[in-house]
Amino acid sequence: MSVKSPSILAIIPARGGSKGLPAKNLKMLQGKPLLAWTIEAAIGAQCISKVVVSTDDLDIASIAKASGAEVPFIRPRFLSTDNATTANVVSHASSFYTGFDFLMVLQPTSPLRNSLDIDNAFLAMTNVNVSSCVSINEVTESPWLMFQRNSVGSLSKIISDGRQRRQDFPTSYIVNGAIYIVSTREFQKEESFFLPDTFGYVMENNRSIDIDTLDDFMKAERLILASA
Repeated sequence: MSVKSPSILAIIPARGGSKGLPAKNLKMLQGKPLLAWTIEAAIGAQCISKVVVSTDDLDIASIAKASGAEVPFIRPRFLSTDNATTANVVSHASSFYTGFDFLMVLQPTSPLRNSLDIDNAFLAMTNVNVSSCVSINEVTESPWLMFQRNSVGSLSKIISDGRQRRQDFPTSYIVNGAIYIVSTREFQKEESFFLPDTFGYVMENNRSIDIDTLDDFMKAERLILASA
């Protein structure tokens, strides 16, 4: 008897407002809108059952549909403010669908995350039997070397545990925003992608860029050209 594969609803949150880089989700990146890179990666991933874009913007909705994603609604204004969380957006979008075992969020600002990253992240989390997974990448500067500065300019180490030599510092990672996966059941209970057993899927730094500024966008263009 065949075993049913888990079903995954992929949600791509893409609102129209952007302060760092205006209209960035529609900005052309090497011949196609930024948003299209993530939609194509999602459609190309074998593990994803359905790809949905949540947006408050009609132009983004049009591009999303043309790129192959579903847009079952226009996101309400109250979910498109700076105060609305990703969890709020996912809760709203997932309420239009039933029967999915997992929810996945793919930020459109991570255009270099590819279909293989998506499939490998899901495979890795299922292999260790956890409820959630987020993508991460190694940081180039260790937090053990970082300081905070108080109101009068005095410095204190952010982490002060006696370790002084670089070779003694543990490898440190940062959440890169490219992939979030969580079991639907756990998300409905916790409304979070971060659970006690959250697994970190390590991505290469050159595919972990998160576009927020024009400099980020230009760096992504250079990386795409270099890999062509």
